[in-house]
Order: sequence, then structure tokens, then C-alpha cells
Amino acid sequence: MYRAGGTLTGERDSASGVFRVRRLGTHLPPAPRSPAEARTFVADALRSWDVPGDKAGDIVLAASELVTNAFEHGSGGIAVRLRLAGDSLLLEVRDCSPDDPVLRRPQPESVRGRGLALIQALSSTWGHRRGGDGKWVWAEFDLS
Repeated sequence: MYRAGGTLTGERDSASGVFRVRRLGTHLPPAPRSPAEARTFVADALRSWDVPGDKAGDIVLAASELVTNAFEHGSGGIAVRLRLAGDSLLLEVRDCSPDDPVLRRPQPESVRGRGLALIQALSSTWGHRRGGDGKWVWAEFDLS
């Protein structure tokens, strides 16, 4: 199980039918190895939360794409956060760049530029928001 920098907070469990809220986050360096570390971190978290394999695969791929974008187009350290609440999972990735993410429409022969289109296709919804000296790019996934 991935443990470097991860913290679990906000765990709630109630016999009265209130769902659990699970949160997990980690910090990654601005390095070529960070997308692989993000995949391991997210896959381990989803497995421990019993997220179904087909949904988990989509979320792991989305995390890899968002961390790759943060490394290639952002600056500074990268943060990854997961929040599971009921049948909804929120994936957030932060970098220190103030630049908005750009959804591209690459040419068919292009081998790059499809990351955010992939996020759009895999998630229920996605977007970004400014935070501190950078931005958070997020994607929400319906697990039902």
C-alpha cells in the first residue's frame, strides 16, 4: 500500500444510514516519476475503499493524466486528493501554475493533447479553481 505523504481524515461511520466520508491526500515532487506514484497511490486508496475495478481503472487513468499535466504544464510541487462520499468520488490535483487548463482538440495524427478530453469522457463532470498560488483541477466520478 502507498504510504508516502498520505493522510486519512474525515472518516465518519454511522449506523443510522449516514454514509462515510473518506479523504486521502498526498504530495508529489515535480518529477517524471510522479504520474506513476499517483497511479499507485490512487489505486491503493480505491482498492482499500472497495471501489469496483472498472470504475477504479477510470479514476487511476484520470489521476495519471492530471498529474502528468501538472508536471508538464504546471510548476512546483503537486498535490493529489481523493474524497469518497456515498456514490461520488472527487479527484483533485493541484499545481503551482496560475494558468487555466486548456481542453484541446488535437489532430488525429497527434500523439499528445488528449488528457483533458479523456478526463471529460471518463468523469461525470470536471473543472478547475484557483487556490493559493496555483490551481486545483478536479474530476468527479459516479460510482453507482
